Amino acid sequence: MLVEVEIKYLKPHPSNYRKHPPEQVEKIERSIKTFGIVKNIVISEDYYILAGHGVVEACRNIGIEKVKAYVIPYPHTSPVAKAFLVADNEIQKMGIDDTSLLVELLSSIKQEDENAFYTTGYDDVLLELLRRQTWDRYWDKEGEELEGFEELGESIKKYRIIFSFYSREKQASFLREIEPLAKKYGLRRFINDSISNTTINFAEEENE
Repeated sequence: MLVEVEIKYLKPHPSNYRKHPPEQVEKIERSIKTFGIVKNIVISEDYYILAGHGVVEACRNIGIEKVKAYVIPYPHTSPVAKAFLVADNEIQKMGIDDTSLLVELLSSIKQEDENAFYTTGYDDVLLELLRRQTWDRYWDKEGEELEGFEELGESIKKYRIIFSFYSREKQASFLREIEPLAKKYGLRRFINDSISNTTINFAEEENE
């Protein structure tokens, strides 16, 4: 059931494990100002948020007082409500992006309308980092383009960077080449093999 509800009555679910850092909320605010609220907000019958925590926080920040939300007819403590909370966070992770197509799409948006580009959640540095994630498809010899990372300098430390690989061999090759740079900028790597592709997450040691 879709209802209109006042923001002040909506409560974060106490078991919500997905955190929304200020940088992300700021980007959600920009998106809402440009496109309106396009992501569904889902709540339990006792007004706990099950989906859309970041959207609700962004709405509060920019002074929106009422939103439309879908109500699941269960209290927030029920297994059904908790399962929806998890499903909303986890099912979307199962998709796999075609990074090269995303780079082409973002590049075309930036070329045609820079203001629209900055509402996507990307900026120039993140787009460049994303472009470099496609290396594993195009390498002719090991590490031939890795010197390009030096152009990013200290700005690389501002972001959590995820690299996806289609084979363990290319992952291992990349790790060997990137290790000196990771040490130089004090980055840690976190390898996740629990999903269909392998990701490497670089972030500042002090932030983890």
